[in-house]
Amino acid sequence: MALVARCDSVTGLVFPHAAPAESLSVWKAGRAYWACQIGGWSTIFALNLLGTMTITRFRWQYVFITFAISGIGLALTHIVRAKSRAAHWLDLPPWQLLGRVALAIMTMAVASSASVWVLDYVTDRVFEKDPVVDQVEAQLNSQFAAHVVMHANIIALYSTWCALYYGIHFLQRKQHSEAERWKLQAALSAAELAALKAQLNPHFLFNALNGLRALIIEDAPRAQHVVTRLASILRYSLQANMRETVPLGDELRTVDDYLELESIRFEDRLRVVRNIAPETFGASVPPMVVQTLVENAIKYGVSRHPEVGEVRLSAQPSGDSVEIRVENTGKLGGTGDGTGVGLRNAAERIHRLWGERASLRLTEDPAGHVVATLRVPR
Repeated sequence: MALVARCDSVTGLVFPHAAPAESLSVWKAGRAYWACQIGGWSTIFALNLLGTMTITRFRWQYVFITFAISGIGLALTHIVRAKSRAAHWLDLPPWQLLGRVALAIMTMAVASSASVWVLDYVTDRVFEKDPVVDQVEAQLNSQFAAHVVMHANIIALYSTWCALYYGIHFLQRKQHSEAERWKLQAALSAAELAALKAQLNPHFLFNALNGLRALIIEDAPRAQHVVTRLASILRYSLQANMRETVPLGDELRTVDDYLELESIRFEDRLRVVRNIAPETFGASVPPMVVQTLVENAIKYGVSRHPEVGEVRLSAQPSGDSVEIRVENTGKLGGTGDGTGVGLRNAAERIHRLWGERASLRLTEDPAGHVVATLRVPR
């Protein structure tokens, strides 16, 4: 039963699919950036002005300073963004990026604080004095805690900006990496599937030519008939290489050609029993897979049976699937290692097309029959 385990291990593989995320164009990404910048710093301006008005009276000097603070913040963060893009900070390891971002935050905080002091000094000499407001400002400026809170707020503000900016870019890069990984895996799966097809077709061709060689010596007229059938099979095989699936009806016609070819070689030693439900003709199967199962049934069953060997071919609907069975007289342990490649390739192709919705199993029943069971979606 070793072959069953090998086939099941193949069909147990999982190949998930995911649609790659669309990347924003440079123009759209730029518009999104500026919309966030302007919207964010405008919100900061409104909140700062509202907070100032809660502790003192309205003055145009505060509007100007608050607006200037938001403008300086927008300019400084944009400079950091430009520096980050020019120096490719996003390509750095996290610990290296963290150090650069921390330095950028402290630099922006110091620059902002210095700008506030300069603006406050200049506007005090430009705008009209208000003794009450000036007294409140003098009390705040003399309190060390007020300065600490102001600097802490500035650092928190720039830290939040950096966390949002670099966090969004890290998420985008992760999504892009995932999309590239799925593209690579899809390309690899397609290449492997093509390689599996290329393995199956020469396997069938060599077996057919071996049978033809024997018939040419024994019976030339029959050999001509075999050549006609073989040409039909090869034509189907070449056309099938361009398709991932074919209707079961087309596959069964090729199987009939192959069985007729083999019946000439085995004569009365080959008995074929068919039980095909008409409603299964439209089911999709990988090309040459059913033919491979029949070929194995004859090569490792009938050809090794000294008396009459029987091949039973059936296809029946089963819920949302179609169950295709190929039975032959013989024992599973007597199939040898030769069936392994063909069946593993067939199982791999099936799984790459339908995943867990399809399966291929090889078993032996108590009556002395080897049964290959192929289940595909309807």
